[in-house]
Parts: sequence; structure tokens; C-alpha cells
Amino acid sequence: MSVTDPIKTVIVSDSTLVLEGLRAMLDPYPKQVEVLAAVLGEVPRIHADIILLDAFGHPDAGIRRIQQVKKTGAFAKVALLVWRITDDRCQTAIDAGADAILSKSSDAANIVASIEKTLAGDTVVHDFPDQLWTDRWTNDGTVHLTPREVQLLALLASGLSNREIASVMFIAESSAKTYLKRIYNKIDVSNRAQATLRAVEMGLVGPGVDHLG
Repeated sequence: MSVTDPIKTVIVSDSTLVLEGLRAMLDPYPKQVEVLAAVLGEVPRIHADIILLDAFGHPDAGIRRIQQVKKTGAFAKVALLVWRITDDRCQTAIDAGADAILSKSSDAANIVASIEKTLAGDTVVHDFPDQLWTDRWTNDGTVHLTPREVQLLALLASGLSNREIASVMFIAESSAKTYLKRIYNKIDVSNRAQATLRAVEMGLVGPGVDHLG
């Protein structure tokens, strides 16, 4: 790979929606990153500069997947994508072969910059402030959301616009926007793509889940 070539990247997750969200985050950066594949479940048998592994809310499973990837020798670098991770598990992931631990609450520009640093040889570990999770999460890892907020987040993750959400929930569009700002703050995201990823991991969207009524 020359210095001008985009970084050949593979994304692996257990959720189609997560794959679509991550790919959408990287698509605006074609000069820096080329997504060769966004794969559901299994690690593909192709070669790339870096693989982004979605831990899907379970860092231990992500660590096992890192070990599987390293055995293939198909990827120059391995990055684990998580919402949160303890210092011990972070070190375990690095010991298992991870070259980067990236926060899914980061914006796209930061993710891309971190991929570039990783390819340059740095071990990149995003900050995961303890106080942030103490304030917003219960002991069992559940986000403090009201039933109304859960419904709105699920509707957003299902692809509805603010106007459509407002119509379904019988509220003003301005109220929907206010709800969204509050939800974004609670789940530590900054845009719709990140919120969709988080909703998937919370089990708010998927087959058999209905938030329209």
C-alpha cells in the first residue's frame, strides 16, 4: 500500500444494522478508507490492511474473535469496536492481538484518524471515562431510559425521520428533537448513525420488535 492509497478495511459484526451504520460512517472518507467488505458474523477469507471487529456489547466475545482473526494472518491490523470496556479487558484485548480499541461513540472523523494512526504503527486506545458510565448506566449495564425515550430511540433506529417520529408519537416535531438530544446525552452518542448502533445492541430493533403502537 502506498501512502496515497486508501486503507483497505473489512468490518465484521453480528448485526446488519450495525454493519450498515459503520459503513455509512466511513463512506464519506473514500480517499482515506476503502471498505472491501462489511460482513455479518464470520470473518471473511480476504486480505486487508485492517479489520474492524464489532464487540456488539460483549468485549469478551470480541477478544475471542481477535484471537481467531490473528490466526488467519489475513489482516495487518486488528481494531476492536466497543461502547465501553474496563482497563483489564482492554489490556487483555491488546495482549490477544488488538492494535486498537476504538469507541463507537466517536465520530467518523476520529474513527478514520484512529485507523490511519493504527496503520502507521501506533497502538490506539480511545478514552472510556469511568464517571461517564457511572452516571448513565445501572450496575447490570442497562441504560436509564424512560418508556417514551425507548420508543423514540427505536423509531429513530427503524429509519423514521423526526417528523415521522413526531407523527407516530403524537407530539410536535420540536418535542421529538428535544427528546433526541436528551437520549443522545444518556447513551453517549452524537448522531443518528451512532444512536442506531446503540439501539441495535439494546435490542430495540429487529424481528418481532414493534414500537409503532
